[in-house]
Amino acid sequence: MIKYFCDACGMEMKNRGKEFSYLCHLDEIKPSYGDADGNGISGRSIESNLCNACYNIIMGEAVKKFKKLQKANGIPSVKQEFKFSITPINVK
Repeated sequence: MIKYFCDACGMEMKNRGKEFSYLCHLDEIKPSYGDADGNGISGRSIESNLCNACYNIIMGEAVKKFKKLQKANGIPSVKQEFKFSITPINVK
């Protein structure tokens, strides 16, 4: 039997949980590589599995900051709309 644990809180999960990854330069105090504007960059990533609660906490904060940046830069927030259409099927 395989047991899965959240990489953030250590709680046992019933499945693998939510996959979460971030670029490894975010763990470094001073990134080794940078782009032309001085922003840290990396080609490697850290992979983690999170329980639903931790995923919602972490991604919720990221989404809040993302929307704040959009608003500050005058970029309209995009709401995802799901549109479903039902195609009738002729059954003989």
